[in-house]
Amino acid sequence: MGNGWFSQNLTYKHWYLLNNAQRAHQNFVESLPMSIVTLLVMGLLYPTVTLVYGVLAVLSRYGYAYFYTKSGPNARMPFVMIERVGLLVLMLWATGLLTKRVFWREEA
Repeated sequence: MGNGWFSQNLTYKHWYLLNNAQRAHQNFVESLPMSIVTLLVMGLLYPTVTLVYGVLAVLSRYGYAYFYTKSGPNARMPFVMIERVGLLVLMLWATGLLTKRVFWREEA
């Protein structure tokens, strides 16, 4: 991209901003399946906690995309940490619950 006719119509700054926007979108698409599966599994057992994480994930993803697009890759890190720490806690909680239900079932 940028080698043909369109490359002469945009400045380097515009190409840089477009590339940042594409990277932000690709990063979102890559992490979406993990978030959706975790939200579905945890939403069945703990809907309130899942709702809090879902809102936190949406807000952090919005900040991530906005600041990545406008300021470059270094500005995205606070929002990455917020979203990933929340996702990690939710995934560990879901793993613990599923492990408990599978391996430590009480005999009736």
